[in-house]
Amino acid sequence: MAPMESPGRLLAIDLGAKRVGVAVSDELRITIKPLAAIERRSAQDVRSVASKFQRSLDIPVYLQDERLTSFDAAANLRTSMSDLEIDAAIDSEAAALILRDFIVSNDRPDASGLEPGSY
Repeated sequence: MAPMESPGRLLAIDLGAKRVGVAVSDELRITIKPLAAIERRSAQDVRSVASKFQRSLDIPVYLQDERLTSFDAAANLRTSMSDLEIDAAIDSEAAALILRDFIVSNDRPDASGLEPGSY
């Protein structure tokens, strides 16, 4: 099933070495909200974590190239936050950018879609 064919919320996870950024969409996938980041205790490989999510939750997991999202997130946050606030919010802001890009790229009629586990 293509990513945008199943209804409901989408969750994005930006799995970093120190923190996990989290963002969620609304049911209609119109708005995206960054959530509080989660501190990480393990440096386990991203693909391994994604595979465990898919197996244990029985949901499709899509990996997406997220290079430069932290840079873009920091640039977005600099307009309204101090450096200390940016450090706390950057991972989830990056997850929100990843989710926005995923929704936009998979909502187009000409989008090829992503296969689970690919990017």
